[in-house]
Amino acid sequence: SAYLKLTPEGFEIVAMYRTTRIKWSDVEGFYVGSVSGAKMIGIAYSPGYQKQKAGRAVASLLSGMEGAIADSYTAPVEEVCRALNEWKARFGSPRR
Repeated sequence: SAYLKLTPEGFEIVAMYRTTRIKWSDVEGFYVGSVSGAKMIGIAYSPGYQKQKAGRAVASLLSGMEGAIADSYTAPVEEVCRALNEWKARFGSPRR
């Protein structure tokens, strides 16, 4: 019921049967952080990304992260974060 799928267009998070899709161009990068002692991958959104702006502001005030990916996978959170940043670097720039 939980997975993270990376594609050339972006990434898809499924958690508790809810799907969220985000384009690489909507993200500045990823970092490892924690919320209440639990490690998570923080999502730093691009300045021009306008979706869920109010919700992201509230999340940032409460947790210090605009968005987050829970540590729900078999790979260590640092490894998942590194893979996300590598895919972002490879596919996140507009193609010419």
